[in-house]
Amino acid sequence: MERVKFGMRRVLICLIAAAFPLASVQAATIGVTVNAGYQFMTEGNLFDCLSTDPGWPCLTVNRTSTGITTASLVLTDAASAADDPAHGPPTRVTVYSSIAATEGHVGLSVTASASGIGNAQAFADVDWNDTLTVGGAVIGTPVTLLAEIGIEAEFLGEGGGSEAINGCFNGSIFGQLCFSGSDDSDSGRLILPRAATRQFTAHVGDILSLSGEFAGGVTVDNRDTAPGNPLSDWSVTASNSAHFMITSLTPGVELTLASGCSITNGYGCDPPPSSAPEPHSLLLIGAGLLFVGRLAGAIRKL
Repeated sequence: MERVKFGMRRVLICLIAAAFPLASVQAATIGVTVNAGYQFMTEGNLFDCLSTDPGWPCLTVNRTSTGITTASLVLTDAASAADDPAHGPPTRVTVYSSIAATEGHVGLSVTASASGIGNAQAFADVDWNDTLTVGGAVIGTPVTLLAEIGIEAEFLGEGGGSEAINGCFNGSIFGQLCFSGSDDSDSGRLILPRAATRQFTAHVGDILSLSGEFAGGVTVDNRDTAPGNPLSDWSVTASNSAHFMITSLTPGVELTLASGCSITNGYGCDPPPSSAPEPHSLLLIGAGLLFVGRLAGAIRKL
């Protein structure tokens, strides 16, 4: 089926979503694990990597990094294949994956592009875990807390491809809140996350198990392109997201993470913009955006 072709799309997504209450307390480890990877083909067989012809590169790469309070990865690659009547037109694919995370704050950027008959995928994701102690008053005092996850992301799409982001904030007592968003060239349909918010009741002395996940991925598919080597170019830029937060609506309450990061400002162990305009996550992702070049404008949106 012929793919729907459309021009560059720029979408800014902002989300504040909420938690739903549960009544269990679970133990949690402390740490951050990030994954990043990509796959590309220059022969036009979508991601099967069956070719052994060195003139038509095919490659799959996955990397993982872990840390107590921070973890990060940056991956980039490119491949080309010359014009060959037996395979098709000149082909070039490029891929880029970058992610930096701390408990409560994540930034990621993923990009894939292909001309000719190339295909490519790129992804990045994170899981973090921590424990939260509710203090600041007499043990057993009921308090009202608010759990939120904030997302800012920009989708860029040109040619044949798709992109998506999704994530969840999980916690004992308050449950789980999730978001997702996507765009694709087959349907031309953009799906935005649904905003919501929810407060919950805890007690001074409670220890909450917290975890968060955030992922982004893009796919470009140029198998069905018309003559002329058109470009398929897709990216997700969320270089200052996600922000995982719990704040108290009851005065005098202290919320302390075992990692020492902050859960109340959405920046974890990264300094918030008021004290440093380029936190750790933004520095890493910003460097990657400069490499990609065409995404430099996205930095100004965040």
